[in-house]
Amino acid sequence: MKPTYPKHQYDGVVRFQQLYNFRDLSSASSTNLLYGKVARCANPVTATYQDVNLLLHVFKIRTLIDLRDAEEAATVEDNANLLQHFVTVDAEENPMPTFNTRRLVGTGMSEISKRPELKLINERILRLRKELGPQEAIAAMDMAVFMAVLLDTQPTFFRKALNIISRRENHPCLFYCSAGRDRTGCVSMLVLKVCGATDDEIVQDYLKSRCLASGENVFSQPFKISPEQHEYFEKNGFGDDIVQEDTTDVDDLDKAMDSFFMQLHKQDMVRTIDHIIVKYGSFEKYFDFIGFYEVDRKRLKNALTTYHAQL
Repeated sequence: MKPTYPKHQYDGVVRFQQLYNFRDLSSASSTNLLYGKVARCANPVTATYQDVNLLLHVFKIRTLIDLRDAEEAATVEDNANLLQHFVTVDAEENPMPTFNTRRLVGTGMSEISKRPELKLINERILRLRKELGPQEAIAAMDMAVFMAVLLDTQPTFFRKALNIISRRENHPCLFYCSAGRDRTGCVSMLVLKVCGATDDEIVQDYLKSRCLASGENVFSQPFKISPEQHEYFEKNGFGDDIVQEDTTDVDDLDKAMDSFFMQLHKQDMVRTIDHIIVKYGSFEKYFDFIGFYEVDRKRLKNALTTYHAQL
């Protein structure tokens, strides 16, 4: 039986003051995935001190799984000193659970942006920016292609994340990227697949990230990307160096990017799931491709669906 969610809940999404897109993964599936094992969110260092207190003492988060690289992670200030409560260790290290850990498993966006598929997307964005303006250009980003490229070219990234989540000594764990949307959505998709979730449940979990654009004023500040993050994304292929010549244009492009992060499309996740089936034949074959074998999948499913004595 799943415990009751904290007071501020909407469709499984828990509302903090300034920690965005948080939900326990058990809210995504009708399977017996247990509450309090693994959660997902946007970058948690935006949290307030009250939010941090909830993470540590209500949700009792033991492991932070950062799906970004160190350079991207450094683009946002740790607002309420969340990271002081965690020791950063190697992603594949398995220390005894005597202290909270933070694992950096991300691959630099610069590596992803070099892929020819994403270069074509960026060229299209630049062309549309000149023809139609920044808002229309950013809206033209094809996130299904981005997620497919990520899944195809970063097997170590996903294997590391799944291995950390599969070890119950790391629970409760919290995985995230910047908006907690696409990279986080891919990891969520894979975890849910192992635990027996349906395609529709995975898609609906992805769409819950629409809470980033919530009009309910439940957050003390609206979700947005920091100037340093915008610079990071633009430097690594998701923008254009030319815009630096015109500061007004940079502002317009940044606003368009913030707006883009608040828009989700069902077909992005549907096409991502289809991509795995068409290219690899099945999710099981994709897991084998990344080195997360049947024994690993059994360990993950057992860790998330079976009660164990508390460590």
